[in-house]
Amino acid sequence: MNYIGARIRRLMDQSGYDEMEMARRTGLNQSTINRVLNSTTIPKFTTLTKIAEGLNIPVEALTHPDETVSLLLIELSRLDREVTRDLLKHAEMEKLYREKKKQEKG
Repeated sequence: MNYIGARIRRLMDQSGYDEMEMARRTGLNQSTINRVLNSTTIPKFTTLTKIAEGLNIPVEALTHPDETVSLLLIELSRLDREVTRDLLKHAEMEKLYREKKKQEKG
């Protein structure tokens, strides 16, 4: 879970937030933010939720171990809900299509 601190720091840098600003945006102590960023503590889920809200991203984007999935979750969260539903519907249809093709071959 040491990737979480690095991911949060990168997202803070991209947003132009320092530890003081994150403390203000989350209601957490600056020392808590610092411990999470430096991976000196395993953060509680409630702490991660507050940090995610402060960054305006889904908490799963912080906790998912795969960086690509994390970035995708962030981008999806920025899309309109209807667009997101359409994308998920399309992905599910694509998955079913591939499974059907696989069954036809086998």
